[in-house]
Amino acid sequence: ALSGRPELLEKWSVINKTYRAYYLWKVASDMLNQPLSERARAQLQVDMPEYETYLPMFGEAGTELLEKLRSFITTMKPVEDTENDGLNF
Repeated sequence: ALSGRPELLEKWSVINKTYRAYYLWKVASDMLNQPLSERARAQLQVDMPEYETYLPMFGEAGTELLEKLRSFITTMKPVEDTENDGLNF
C-alpha cells in the first residue's frame, strides 16, 4: 500500500526512526540508573551502534548520554561469583 505512495513511505520512515530514538533514550536512561547484569551489559555492547546513530538526534543531551553509556561499558566490572553456583547475589 505504501509502495505506491513514496511521500507516505518517507513519513513512515521518519516516524519509525523518531520512535526508535525515544525508545533508546528511555532504555539508556534506565540502564544508567540501575546495576546491570552481564547479559544486559553484553546487550548494550551489541546495541551500541544503534545508540550511536539515534542518541545524537537529541543534541548535546543525547551526546552526553551516549558518552555515559560508553563509559558505563568500559568501567563496569562483573559481579564475583564466590560460590561458583552460577548465581550472583
